[in-house]
Amino acid sequence: MKFYDLNISNTFLAEKERQLGFDKVVSLPVIEGDERKVVGECKKKNFALVNPLKVKKFYENKLLVKSVIEGNKCFEIPISSFLRVEGVERARLMNRVRLFLKFCLRKKACFVFTSGAMDESELKTPREWISIGVMLGLDYRQAEYAFSGRVEKLGVVF
Repeated sequence: MKFYDLNISNTFLAEKERQLGFDKVVSLPVIEGDERKVVGECKKKNFALVNPLKVKKFYENKLLVKSVIEGNKCFEIPISSFLRVEGVERARLMNRVRLFLKFCLRKKACFVFTSGAMDESELKTPREWISIGVMLGLDYRQAEYAFSGRVEKLGVVF
């Protein structure tokens, strides 16, 4: 199985991430902002990832999920977001992402895990990504698929 990171914030870390076990590291365009901006951008034809974490109450936002499905976009869940918060805020974020992923699975909305890494301390191995996915309520197969098989199916990695 090949592993891909579609959004590394610091491209100088790409080689280090390959050493950790990733086959391909790229930075794709990411749509983020408030609900109106994200929903509007989803209507455009170009492919982009959608970061839902900046949208207020993203974990229960049906319009957000619907616009991503209709726009043939894909949500990104940046692993670094969990590393940049601490304590109760991290627990809240994990719970909200867990609810969001359950909703995405139910509606068959596309989502992938990305690193979003800004520095070396935010880089994680593919095995660690899978473990984080499992902690977020996915089974092993779903977590692995979220940054390998799903990416291949999207056809965005050359």
